[in-house]
Amino acid sequence: MVCVISSLGFGGASGVTASIAVTKWFHDKQGLALGLVEAGFGAGKMVMVSSSLFLIDAFGWKSTVLLLGGFLLLVIFPILAIFLKSDPADIGIKPLGAEKSVEKQSQASLGDHVTLPVAEKNYLLHRGFWFPYFICEFTTTGLMDTHFIPLAQSCGFSVAVTGSAVSLLAIFNTGGTIVAGILADRWDNRKMVAWIYFLRGLTIVFLLIFLTNEKWIGFFIEHPWLLFVFAISFGIVDFAVVAPTVKLLAGYFQGPSLGIVTGFLYMSHQLGSAIGSFLPGIFFDRAGSYTSSLVTAALLLMIAALASACLPKQNFHQEAKAT
Repeated sequence: MVCVISSLGFGGASGVTASIAVTKWFHDKQGLALGLVEAGFGAGKMVMVSSSLFLIDAFGWKSTVLLLGGFLLLVIFPILAIFLKSDPADIGIKPLGAEKSVEKQSQASLGDHVTLPVAEKNYLLHRGFWFPYFICEFTTTGLMDTHFIPLAQSCGFSVAVTGSAVSLLAIFNTGGTIVAGILADRWDNRKMVAWIYFLRGLTIVFLLIFLTNEKWIGFFIEHPWLLFVFAISFGIVDFAVVAPTVKLLAGYFQGPSLGIVTGFLYMSHQLGSAIGSFLPGIFFDRAGSYTSSLVTAALLLMIAALASACLPKQNFHQEAKAT
């Protein structure tokens, strides 16, 4: 029962609600806003994990749960209830960039009839979004965020080296997410998403080069900076895909469908996380290594890159309607 209640709470406070809020509040600089929100999720994890460990050590896990729950109920909830509005019209203001949006829409209306690249009736079947985003979470939170520490320890790295690598991954994850949000406002998001998946796959190939060769594995362990290189490079492209993906989604689907489409998108994300956490553990118990899981992840990321590159193109009129 506790697991069910916790899951409902985590789901309700997930990126779905935050992403929808951003699309309502920001017509301009939307990518940057999405990047900051996602970076906030990553930074929050770093703060909460470290503070929770400290509190558990000082007061025990039961008292820690009560303290954190009380903080959410007595501090965070009132602040959000009072100050956070779902729509800027609720407080009599316009979204950021609304004037530009109206101008673009008026220009678009003088041209051809605006059609969306993905028909609303087909959104549940459009694998161009669901499958790559499933792979995204399979390879990040599922595989790497869950198994990176045991993977490093199974190679023979010390606790200090492993901890430093995890910290670097988290720091560059936050920075990469913000930078990706900024670039999402300037670049073709289809190509950007495809490149992020491709580069993430290359970082895993970099790791595989050392793990699949008996000579190179010794060199890898003797030079911990190589693990740091992987942590930094993977961190940069870890959550960077979120902002351009959600920005694409907002351009493909409008109106009431955007909420449910975003919900299904994040559902595929979480399914990828669950499977990406479970299967590598099974493979490791049977084979004693993460090689098969990493090879699978690299291949899936190349498929995700190709699928993202083949997403429908948004022309000027579609972008005008999306904003």
